[in-house]
Amino acid sequence: LSTSTATLLELAAVAGTEFDLTVIAQSGLADADLHAAIDKAIAHGMIEEVPARGLKYRFTHELVRRALYDRMPGLRRAELHLRVAETLERAHATSETRGLAELAHHFGAAAPIDGPRRAIEYSLLAGHAALRTLDFDEVDARFSSALELGIDDPRRQGEIQLELATARLHAGRSDDALHAFRAAAQIARDLRDAEMLATTAVGLEEASWRPGITDHDAVELLEEASLALGDADSKLRVMLLAGLVRAHAIVGHYAASLAAEEHAIAIARRLGDRLGLAKVLMRSYWSRGEGNLEQTLEMLSEARDLSERLGETELHAEAIGWRVACLIALGDLSTSERELGEGHAIAVRLRQPFTLHFVEQHASTLALCFGRLDEAEAAARRSH
Repeated sequence: LSTSTATLLELAAVAGTEFDLTVIAQSGLADADLHAAIDKAIAHGMIEEVPARGLKYRFTHELVRRALYDRMPGLRRAELHLRVAETLERAHATSETRGLAELAHHFGAAAPIDGPRRAIEYSLLAGHAALRTLDFDEVDARFSSALELGIDDPRRQGEIQLELATARLHAGRSDDALHAFRAAAQIARDLRDAEMLATTAVGLEEASWRPGITDHDAVELLEEASLALGDADSKLRVMLLAGLVRAHAIVGHYAASLAAEEHAIAIARRLGDRLGLAKVLMRSYWSRGEGNLEQTLEMLSEARDLSERLGETELHAEAIGWRVACLIALGDLSTSERELGEGHAIAVRLRQPFTLHFVEQHASTLALCFGRLDEAEAAARRSH
């Protein structure tokens, strides 16, 4: 192949399986050379035109692209990624999630010669854009990339670790979330930042109970954070106590769980903290042990109503789930079935694996109560 055709194919291999001719044209090839190179690459069966508005092409097979990409020396790949990245930066609006992800990818691959600044910047922008569309896997990929590239400011590192941990939690990967929460906790200790430590402890407890981890790590971190935060009334203190309600209960310490609940409710009501109050009331399912289910149901009803008014969809779904469990235990199957339908609709909108698992688990239990065994088994398999 001619030099111009080889250069075209190298640029195209870096740009991706499909590429826009304008991106290649602005990345270094003269018009006359470009047109001849395109014709030759098509004639050799390397690329083909994509039926679309504008001029788009694609490799006839991904193996062709990978072979071209892998044979390039690392420095050449980095140089071409930088050319493509700067072309995209000039040519396209960078507010779209896909455009930001492309810029993050190319600047990340160009970091050995361009440095990490722009790669980190676009990785964080792409991660936050993905967060708005609930694409938690993309959030994980972008924030992980930013951290690997090396964020200099420790406080910013801690904040991104927290966001990464939360995204992993929402994606249903509790083990990975715990790893990020522990990293954030260590940064908070190093910075002596009580608020960051408290936020981390609350998140770590949430990540611990979902897979049923019954060690004392969550209790210990919540108590460490409580000590660092101090005894003054605050919304963050309410959240720590709400975490302790469940963390104590899951290891069987129901008296400590109930004490934390009563303390948290009192502070939340004094502060007028409706979100904190909703979270604590929702945890009442845990603190009661074998206690009064009717009283627990009343508290869960208040949590459900508060979270709905606040627009806290995830909390609303969880409060409904625990109400369904209470209603089944009390034998009110018709109300339970009606509320389960509402909870399922919310879970589908949230697109979070754990919330869907939670709803399907209750659907299986309820179907068993009605004797619908095939339906119960199907829901149990979906829950798993």
